[in-house]
Amino acid sequence: MNQQDRSVHNESEAGAAPGLLSTNAAIAASYTVTGWLGLALAMSPGFATVVWPPSGIALAAVLLRGPLVWPGIALGSLAITLGAHAAAHTPPTLTDVLGQPILACLQALLGGFLVRRFGRFPNPLDTPGRVGRLMLFGAILPALPYALCRAGILTLVDRIPASDLAFAVGSLWAGRTIGVLIFAPLVLAWWAPSPEQWRARRGPITLWLAVSFIVTGLAAGYVASLDRANLRSQFDELAASMAAQLGKTTALYIDATVSLEALQSSAHERSSEEFLLFARLLKILKDIAEAAAGQPLSNELFAKLAQRKGQYDPQLFARVVSCLKAIAEGAAPQVIELPVASLTAGQVVLSDVRLTNGHLIIPGHTELSQAQIARLHNLRKIFEFVEPVRVRA
Repeated sequence: MNQQDRSVHNESEAGAAPGLLSTNAAIAASYTVTGWLGLALAMSPGFATVVWPPSGIALAAVLLRGPLVWPGIALGSLAITLGAHAAAHTPPTLTDVLGQPILACLQALLGGFLVRRFGRFPNPLDTPGRVGRLMLFGAILPALPYALCRAGILTLVDRIPASDLAFAVGSLWAGRTIGVLIFAPLVLAWWAPSPEQWRARRGPITLWLAVSFIVTGLAAGYVASLDRANLRSQFDELAASMAAQLGKTTALYIDATVSLEALQSSAHERSSEEFLLFARLLKILKDIAEAAAGQPLSNELFAKLAQRKGQYDPQLFARVVSCLKAIAEGAAPQVIELPVASLTAGQVVLSDVRLTNGHLIIPGHTELSQAQIARLHNLRKIFEFVEPVRVRA
């Protein structure tokens, strides 16, 4: 190479460096902006999105500008990762900071290689066969290794349970694939090196892909709203159940406190042996109440408690059981089963009053008020209840 050729070559390299730098900066910015758009379509539990637009941006960048655009893809992926953790007020992990950019680059570079090698690129996407090759080699195949690696990493770091691995792989693969199918053709239509092949089809392609993205986003929003409603219903049911159990436990300890207060007020009249007897008796009654958990007392329950060796005085425990059985046999309230329409104020429901979908309306062992009866009658006009309901007559 003579001196003149070297001069021309050096000038060419000097001019290419700023161009490559600006190209990577533009790709990083596009990747970040479209990434935030994709995060708005995240599905529960949040590690995958319905559509991931940056995957299409990255593939188109590799096809149009070559593999040297990987720094822009990595920088954009890193910016999205750090921004998402900042918005959630959680510190980013090493697997996210390194894993996400690396996997994003590998998917784009693999897709670019496959499309160039087997997809006959440049591909104007003007025949079904050409469209199919872009779908297969640019979207479907490259997204699979990404999904497998990303889901495997999430499982290894306990971000998702192993039982959800298949669902995670499918969700990640679908989001990346749809992102390529929608956004890669859009970028190619406007920035392809042969504009005459695309000029007449830019408008229809843009309109069709925009409609596809909007419809997908609306469907994702609807599914997310159903998921939120289901979670809210489960939370309300769990909260009502915990409130009922807390009320029972609180009442138990209040009764124990009142008994201890009464004992303390007359402590000067009681011997240490009597106090010890009272404490043992109180423990037996407490354990029986906790084991019954609001259910009727039974011989099986007493037999199970009697197996706790060394916790109770056998003679005292037998006397307590005998007294409780006598009380139950002599003064046991009548238990009847009624439909919801026949419930009246003042009755005590022994079983939970629930809708057929499992939603708890009134917890068991609640004395019905007039307001609760009115609410039940209103709900019966819209919903169906689990019937009959066990009631203390």
